[in-house]
Amino acid sequence: MAGEKTYQALLKTATASNNLNYTLLRDLLLPQLLGAENASILYWAGKDLARQLPLANLEALPDFFQQFNFGDLSLQGEGKHQYRFLLAGTAVTQRQAAFETPEFQLETGFLAQQIQQITGAIAEGEASINRQGVVITVQIDHSTESHQNPEAIQLMGTTSGQQVDQQPTSEATGTALSRQKDHRKKRWFGH
Repeated sequence: MAGEKTYQALLKTATASNNLNYTLLRDLLLPQLLGAENASILYWAGKDLARQLPLANLEALPDFFQQFNFGDLSLQGEGKHQYRFLLAGTAVTQRQAAFETPEFQLETGFLAQQIQQITGAIAEGEASINRQGVVITVQIDHSTESHQNPEAIQLMGTTSGQQVDQQPTSEATGTALSRQKDHRKKRWFGH
């Protein structure tokens, strides 16, 4: 259970002083290193992070976001093809006050991938900043199934125990799926 071990190790090493390190790397260093690709790379990094630390259900998301200082996450609306979340709280307002254009694509990608893994349907997300915080909209495509991770983390330290068949994908299939995701995201969000 690699995801569970990683999660527990991260919780054991978390301290309040880590927040300054996180902000330094996240909002100063990465934008300089990644340049114009910063938002895209952070989004896909968030998706990868969610694959490494899969959660068992939607109810676990707010606790995870608080534990790792992403902010206070609340579900604002839910439909058949969409979830709308508000990310707010001290972590968000401090980043907004300290930086002209803080990027929330890591959180957006993480949330989209978690929903994809939980629902079993392809999901992509988009963030927009407003006065209340960051609105993250996750669109779901139920016509295409995704593979769920059987090692979902229960925040209390247990796993869901669900077994899902994982089918290996070839490089060509992976490239085709990537193109489908890009097309779906453009169709859903208009870019």
